[in-house]
Amino acid sequence: MAIRARAGARGWRSPWRKRHERLEFLRGQLAQDADAVLLAHPSPADGSHRLAAAANSDVLIVLDEGARDYAAGDLVEVVPL
Repeated sequence: MAIRARAGARGWRSPWRKRHERLEFLRGQLAQDADAVLLAHPSPADGSHRLAAAANSDVLIVLDEGARDYAAGDLVEVVPL
């Protein structure tokens, strides 16, 4: 099941530059703001060797195919873990 969330400001390098054409996933955490808007915060330590980042993540943030920039507040798809 995938859901849509806003790219959260915490941990989000603005813009998050995706330079590859391939589909990518970032580990992250899902949160809710005061207006009940879902926010997806990427883990600041997103390397494959970072076990703490994997353990603390509750979603995968989907970065669609194609190179582009993602700014805080952009709508992204997340997959709950």
